[in-house]
Amino acid sequence: MVRGYEMEMDILRDRMVRAERTSGEEAELIARLRSDLSLSRSHEQQLEKALGEVTGSKFWKMTWPMRYVVSKSRQLWQVEMGGYSAMAAALPAVNMGEGPLVDQPLTVEGKVWKVTCISVGNPHCVTVVEDVDSLKLEAIGPAFEHHANFPERINTEFVQVVDAAHLKMRVWERGSGETWACGTGTCATVAALTELGICPAGQDIHVQLRGGELVIRVLPGRQLLMTGSAVTVYEGVAEV
Repeated sequence: MVRGYEMEMDILRDRMVRAERTSGEEAELIARLRSDLSLSRSHEQQLEKALGEVTGSKFWKMTWPMRYVVSKSRQLWQVEMGGYSAMAAALPAVNMGEGPLVDQPLTVEGKVWKVTCISVGNPHCVTVVEDVDSLKLEAIGPAFEHHANFPERINTEFVQVVDAAHLKMRVWERGSGETWACGTGTCATVAALTELGICPAGQDIHVQLRGGELVIRVLPGRQLLMTGSAVTVYEGVAEV
């Protein structure tokens, strides 16, 4: 089986199922793609061809902001993630003013951190640190997550600036703890550093996470574009 597309493939399959109910010619293309997903590894080139056909179709461009990108050596997905907001009501956040919540002081267990709060449909608190690898996230993450200023809890991104186009980030996700990657968290990180004037808008910003690299670009109107590779991370056999 062709594996490794993870959440993107799950979303894609769901879109295909719905498309098949309402589309004629395009549904035939997508049906072929669904079939290709079950091919062995020796037939991955057929999968790429089918994906190329779908991403070039009028139907695809109109209905789904995800594109398959052909790179020299990697399979990449590019997703339009929507817009972001730094206003308190969007998070929500309290006791911090209406916003924009950019470069604001936040006291966490007696220490004052400078944070920028970003909503990308879910809430994020981004803070810049000197050395992200040395942080003990299991000790400080819960205090951010359950801070009184965030009544619905918060995802927290700790980011080290390598240069204006390269960042290193670790994330503490609400309800999950530290995770190796977070698409919305990476988007929020680049949005925050763009608001801070550290990263330039309109350019690709490379963010290194524990699980790999994502590339984020802030588009006009505070819209976000995310690009990342699709790789096999696990294979196994389960009895059902």
